[in-house]
Amino acid sequence: GNEASIPDDIAARFAMCELESIRTQFQKLADETSFRKKYFDKKTFQKYFFTSYPSISDLLFNAFDATGNGKVEFEAFVRGLVLIRGSFDEQLIFIWKMFRLKKGKSVSIDEFRTVTSSGIFAGTKETKDAKKNRVKFLAAEVYKEYDKDRDRALNRKEFTEWARQSLEATVLLDLFKKLDNLVVSTGSEISGPTNVVHDTHVSKTEGGFSIDNIPPSWLELFIGAGVTKQELEDPKTAMML
Repeated sequence: GNEASIPDDIAARFAMCELESIRTQFQKLADETSFRKKYFDKKTFQKYFFTSYPSISDLLFNAFDATGNGKVEFEAFVRGLVLIRGSFDEQLIFIWKMFRLKKGKSVSIDEFRTVTSSGIFAGTKETKDAKKNRVKFLAAEVYKEYDKDRDRALNRKEFTEWARQSLEATVLLDLFKKLDNLVVSTGSEISGPTNVVHDTHVSKTEGGFSIDNIPPSWLELFIGAGVTKQELEDPKTAMML
C-alpha cells in the first residue's frame, strides 16, 4: 500500500473516512501505473476519468502534476483535491493551473485557445468550423478586455478577473463537483471508466447568445444577475454580457 503521509494542514481538510477513500482510489491508479506503486500517470488517469472529453482529463491531470514530470504522487493528488473542493478562490487557483499548459507565470493566448477548444465548453453538437470560430472569438474578446498590459498573455491577476465571471469557469466548477464525488465519496470505487455527458451549447452569435439545453447552474447565474432569456438573445443586451 501507499504509506505516504501528508501534512496535517492538508489532512485537516478531509474527514478520516474521506482520506481513506482518497488513498484507496489513489492506490488503485498507482498500482496500475507503476512498479513501485508511488504515483499514477496521465494514461491511467485518462482511462478512468471523463473519457468523453480526453482533453479535459488531460488538463485535470496537468493541474495535479505540479512538477510537470508526468507523475502524480499521493500528496500532489490530495493538494489538488483540496483546491477542487475548496473555496471559490481555491477553485480558481486549480483552474489557473489547468490553463497554464507550460507552467509559466501567465496564460498565453495560444494556451487559452487550446484549453477552451475542448468540446465540454460548447456541448457535443459543434462542427470543426464552429469550434474554430468560437475559440477565436472568445480569445479575442477576453484578451481585449483583460490583458491590461497587452502582452498577449494573462498574468494571475488578469486571469482571475476573467475567470471570476466566466461561463467556462462555471463549467469547470461543475466538473470539480463530479470529480470530488468520484474520488472522495466514501465507499465509492473506481470500477471502470467514468464519464460526463455535457449536452450544452451556449454560443455567442453576431446577434445574441444562442441557448440550447443551458445547464441549471448557468441559468441560476443569469437569473441571479437579473438576466432574462430574451435579453440573452437580444444583440444589444448580449453585447454587455
